[in-house]
Amino acid sequence: MKITGIEIAEIPCAFDRKGNLDWAAAGGPPFQTVDLFKIEQFTIDRIWELYKNAYGELSKGLFLRNVFSFQKYVRWILFVNDSKIIEAFAFFKKHQNGTKLGIICANFKKMDARDAVIDFLRLVFHVEGVFGEVSDRVEARLSGYVPIVDPQLAKRILHPKQIQIDGDGKHYTRDLRNIGVVKKMMVGKPVNLP
Repeated sequence: MKITGIEIAEIPCAFDRKGNLDWAAAGGPPFQTVDLFKIEQFTIDRIWELYKNAYGELSKGLFLRNVFSFQKYVRWILFVNDSKIIEAFAFFKKHQNGTKLGIICANFKKMDARDAVIDFLRLVFHVEGVFGEVSDRVEARLSGYVPIVDPQLAKRILHPKQIQIDGDGKHYTRDLRNIGVVKKMMVGKPVNLP
């Protein structure tokens, strides 16, 4: 099934940190449904630039510089500066267990962009039905701020993908196509648990 409707929410980097983020799981405003194929190329170019800068060499071979690369992510949250330039983004996909984080990127040269996406994740992972897998730098910035999903439950959520649970009771490793074996931790509040 090809997805052509993407829900996009454009929010300022200085978003209200005390506001309700239930919309991230439920949809509706501030999301607007946009035809994937009508997203302007400069928006895709900016997203690609942020992605390439954040993931460096890993970005090669993962995605192309067009909308088809991002079509599995149906909820886009774009963090913009005062001039409406995208400085960070978080892409989510629908999952049987809720709304799952797929990709995050930020212009890490701009503290307000980095802080916006990290603060957003620290808050949104407390919303029922929002969850994701994190590793390395993102995990370090979220540690102590978000609920951790038991790796045994993560294994059931990710099935049929194979994971190896670490002895620390928080992490697991899995083989990501085009990247290799990566250590992950699942965070947030998935729903409809197996």
